[in-house]
Amino acid sequence: MSWLLTILVGVLTAVACGAAACYLGTLCVDWYRISSFEGGSGYFVVFLTLLGLVIGLILGIVTSRVVAGGASPGFLRAQGLSLAGVAILFCFVTLFCRLGGDVAPKIDGEELDLEVELRCPRGVVPVLQDQSRYLACMLTALGSGNQRRKPMGGELLWKQATEAGGQWTIPCRVSLFTDRSLRTVRLIVNESNDIEFLLPLPARPGKQHLQWSEWRSDRFLQERDKPISGFSYRVRVRLQADVRREAEEAAQLELDRRKREFAALKPDSPLEQWVDFCLDDNLDRDRIAQVLVARIAELPGQFRAKDPERLRGLTNVLSTVQSLPATAAEPLQQAGQVLVERFRAFGTPLSDPDNALLAQLRGVYWVWHQLAARVQGHKMADFHPTMQALLTLAEQRGGDSHEFSALADSIRTDLRQPEQ
Repeated sequence: MSWLLTILVGVLTAVACGAAACYLGTLCVDWYRISSFEGGSGYFVVFLTLLGLVIGLILGIVTSRVVAGGASPGFLRAQGLSLAGVAILFCFVTLFCRLGGDVAPKIDGEELDLEVELRCPRGVVPVLQDQSRYLACMLTALGSGNQRRKPMGGELLWKQATEAGGQWTIPCRVSLFTDRSLRTVRLIVNESNDIEFLLPLPARPGKQHLQWSEWRSDRFLQERDKPISGFSYRVRVRLQADVRREAEEAAQLELDRRKREFAALKPDSPLEQWVDFCLDDNLDRDRIAQVLVARIAELPGQFRAKDPERLRGLTNVLSTVQSLPATAAEPLQQAGQVLVERFRAFGTPLSDPDNALLAQLRGVYWVWHQLAARVQGHKMADFHPTMQALLTLAEQRGGDSHEFSALADSIRTDLRQPEQ
């Protein structure tokens, strides 16, 4: 058997082994939940494919040379044994990876979500606030020796939390990503109540588990000196396809409701109602902008909003305004003074919510500056005193937060700009 045929066997085996490694890599991305952040999962699959190519090439060449030195050398025999070696290796490595990974259980071919309702004892009040550092929901699989594996974060449905008879019930939903028999569910209710329990479901739930279980108060994981009492829970699984369909239907109903409410607004409706729709991409923002321009005298009051998301929506719409009448100069001066007051009102030290509000107020300053430059019959110099007051304040507080430093940099740049 010639070396040319040996190389051909090696190349063909490398292709087969590389394809098998690529397929195994895609499986491992799911089994080990390899993140796609910055292409991580893609790089992993490419690396495994290249490794498979190298292993296949070596396996093919070595096998063909062994066959060449045997009693019945031949290309087909060498190639067949090489591919058999690839198949055996693939099965062995896949089995090893499967045992170490997390495979999602299914019902009728559909992956599942786990839904949990936690009922709190009287006196325990959850922190019902979006993006709170509390109200976390996590599912964790336990491996050999009860070692905790990588948890899966879920969605704590805080808007659907209910209170009856002084007891709060908090629902959450998380992907049932693993069929390991030991899994824990963790819900952080507030600063004092971090609740975790062993999930009372089989490794592969059946259709009977699509219904809510009975309320239970067992299987809680608790520290010896911190017993858990008064809490109870119930669980069920849902087909992810059903959850997606219900979410899409609910989103469409909400969109239709918002469109009806938006269409019913009149030019003299309270300005707060108009601002409520500023973040809706599916609505006519030009219509909102026209109302804001017509009622620019009310702008200083809108700059006092405490909700960062409300401010973000307001700045998104105002940034589309291309021109303002000369009568807008006075309201903009007043709005600038409101900004000075708001920046001055921040105390020390600054909390995370304070920094989030600061970041959004920087955006408000940016759009305020853009609007000031678009007032007909006025120059930016008319607004420089307000900008100087903001700059002085930002420079004084620069050591307290990066947001103040960034604001000072922006104002200095704006003050250096020539008049348009």
